[in-house]
Amino acid sequence: MTLASINPSPLSDLRTFVESQSGQKVLDCYQCGKCSAGCPVDYAMDLGPRQIMRSIQLGLKDEVLEEHDHLALCFLSDLLLALSG
Repeated sequence: MTLASINPSPLSDLRTFVESQSGQKVLDCYQCGKCSAGCPVDYAMDLGPRQIMRSIQLGLKDEVLEEHDHLALCFLSDLLLALSG
């Protein structure tokens, strides 16, 4: 992917979907990095939590959804934390 192929769109359906499902405003994230620092599987992800949030803020739906590995790792990580608690 080249920089010229990225077309940011902050008013995206992905951002709206994430906000409706999470109850959080995506644009309130100021990229502090706490999510990536606390993520137990960040090292194995193509896009870390911080990069995913920034991509969602920019409306880069294709970039977020083209690699399903990071989404599966997030799901499995959360599932294992819930089961162990």
